[in-house]
Amino acid sequence: MKLYNKEHTPLILIMLLCALLVISTNYIFIKRVAGDIQKQMIQNEYDKIWWKDNYNIMKELQKEEVLNYIDKLKKESPDLIYKMRQNAIIKENSDKKILSWEAMNELKNNTYIKSNSGAKVSIIEFSDMECSFCIEYHNSKTINNALERYKETNYIYKNFPLPTHKNAGTEALAAKCIEKVSDWEKYLEFVDNVFESGSIWWEWYSLDKVKSLVAKLKVDETKFNECYSNSENNILVKKEFEQWLKLGINSTPASVIINNHTWEYTVLSWNITQKELESAVENFLNN
Repeated sequence: MKLYNKEHTPLILIMLLCALLVISTNYIFIKRVAGDIQKQMIQNEYDKIWWKDNYNIMKELQKEEVLNYIDKLKKESPDLIYKMRQNAIIKENSDKKILSWEAMNELKNNTYIKSNSGAKVSIIEFSDMECSFCIEYHNSKTINNALERYKETNYIYKNFPLPTHKNAGTEALAAKCIEKVSDWEKYLEFVDNVFESGSIWWEWYSLDKVKSLVAKLKVDETKFNECYSNSENNILVKKEFEQWLKLGINSTPASVIINNHTWEYTVLSWNITQKELESAVENFLNN
């Protein structure tokens, strides 16, 4: 019996070529996948470094921006700055900051307080709806997680729109007008919507977009437009900016944690972690 037949040679060659093609294709595919994985790993590490460097650069730029704005105010309204500093704090040791009654009253008076209004600890978020770090912090639900975990804690949102952010003032005034002409819950709903729609790539709410959101929230548009077009209502935002200054904050986002029994407070800013916020809350809850 013949095991080999010359007539089968072409068929054998074709089979060998097919096997070689399959092996080569698999090798190329595996090599490509391995290369893609390696590139992605390198890209991931590059992104980490890039974002870290970008964060530090943006942090310094925003700090410089805020300080320049405060310096401008010092020149234009030195009496206002002096008065705010005099009224802000009645006691400050190396380890404690305590609010005056006036400062405490300003922070809480005519302000929407979310959750338990009689809670021992308040978390006040000072933020700019066009600040990329503020967007990241607000949308991270860090504060909401703390509110759910600690029932003796409540929350207040305050506006601090930086002048150089194109629509930040528009968004802040719109929020305060919604608070003024509608219910306070819609104020926070508006703020949440703007932050959720925000982007670190600076796609912001123009006035037209703000008005469409006002309609969506079923706020009385006539009353809103009257409030927004009245320049005197800019004081609504200005008052919150002044409160920000009194607390000695120099960046956004910032969370001010207040012990409502002793009026002691602490300020957290920039890259605020869940652990950092909860540690500050627990410190006041346990004292």
